[in-house]
Amino acid sequence: MKESSEVVQNADLHASDSEGPGIYCSVCAAPNSVIDRHCVGCWSSLATVLTSQEEASALRRRLLARRLVRQLAHWSALGLVLTFLIVYAQGNLVSSVVPSPSGFTNSAAGLGTWSLSGRDVAHSAWVTNEPLLKGDLAWRFEGGQRLTAGPVVAGGSVYQTTWNERIVALDVLTGALLWEFPVLGPVDGSPALTDTSVYAGFRSGRFVSLERETGHLLWSVELGHSIFASPTVSAGVVYVATHSGEVFGLDAHTGRALWSLDVGGGVNAAPVISGKFLVVTSIEGVVHILDLTTGEKRLDYSIRQNVLSTPAFLGNVLIVATDEGNLLALDATKVEYLFERMLRRFRSQWFLWGLQDTPPTPKGFLWSRPLERDSKATSPAIADGRAYIVSTGGILHSVDVVTGDLYWAYDAGSPTKRRVAPVVAGDFVYMATIFGEVHVVDRIRGDLVKMFTIEAEPSAQLVVADGTLYIPGEDGSLTSIR
Repeated sequence: MKESSEVVQNADLHASDSEGPGIYCSVCAAPNSVIDRHCVGCWSSLATVLTSQEEASALRRRLLARRLVRQLAHWSALGLVLTFLIVYAQGNLVSSVVPSPSGFTNSAAGLGTWSLSGRDVAHSAWVTNEPLLKGDLAWRFEGGQRLTAGPVVAGGSVYQTTWNERIVALDVLTGALLWEFPVLGPVDGSPALTDTSVYAGFRSGRFVSLERETGHLLWSVELGHSIFASPTVSAGVVYVATHSGEVFGLDAHTGRALWSLDVGGGVNAAPVISGKFLVVTSIEGVVHILDLTTGEKRLDYSIRQNVLSTPAFLGNVLIVATDEGNLLALDATKVEYLFERMLRRFRSQWFLWGLQDTPPTPKGFLWSRPLERDSKATSPAIADGRAYIVSTGGILHSVDVVTGDLYWAYDAGSPTKRRVAPVVAGDFVYMATIFGEVHVVDRIRGDLVKMFTIEAEPSAQLVVADGTLYIPGEDGSLTSIR
């Protein structure tokens, strides 16, 4: 402003010293002499000039207003950048003070092992190098009340949670009871296994670690809210989600909370992991992608459909099935930066007002496809780039994870339950209907290979480990098929 006033002042002196009446530049409103060819203020051509001092004053006011607007926009942009940097720096400071776990225990691994609710941290429900099962009954364990989660298997033992208030360990070969741990209230999720421990959460809000060989209590913590979801273990941390929406990273050796986060909606699905990403899905249909180490949010993706089934990872691609029979894929590497959601809302309004042709694509979206109308979908199983999902109408779908294209659809002819997710074992996919029919389907061609029937109505995730198929039942039984 000082420089502009000096230019105008000098121009006024120039005009007063020159011959003839003063004229004013139509670009900057500086006074000039009639003999000047270019403005002394801005060096613009004086081919078009203002002769009225009132017009020149009005132009100066407009120029001053524009300059103030530009300065305001400049400082506002600078303020936004500084705000983002401050928030980012605070995030890094928070991340740096998250305590490390006291060890790096992982879920149990090896041949014949199914150590988490979906076998592994990605929830793939895929077991390689498994032969075709004959369908013969090996044994049947009577649990007393219905089983709402599949078992986990390792080291010659099967571990099962039950609704009649206990966790049991059974012999793989005979189904004989090895030990049991009493619980106050039903247990809804599967346990999680490491080489030495069993982890489980209860409706009472209690979460425990048990010695795998004996069932003796190692530690116990109260998380304050009901736990329906199965836990996940990775690198010394147990990830637990509660029905109220709180997610915890617990030290696997001590039960100490390393971090916690309220995602704002109840979670019934198991947390899943890929690389440095932790994903939990709320019942209301919001997929929360978190930093695995700190629990900080990276991206919230709203599906606007209920999600009760656990999603599954293939690399960084997350496959989610909804309770309205839709399947979609998300890119877990995407991060939602400051103010991005606000900008997307503005763009959505512009679309609704007809100011742009297409709605904005939600960040992280890859593809979606419907399965069947009025049909819910199970948790997917992932094998060799394909997702296998069963709809409650009884149709098994094979879908390309990258493109969403359908390879084939097999109709079992009978309905299924959302909880009874399929399992891929070797070259075959196993699915079960409400009538106890187990269909074995070729996973490449989609052809029926064989079918056999069990006595109970299946109630939860099918599990295959070391040449044995385990089927939880609505009557509380666990059936072992070889």
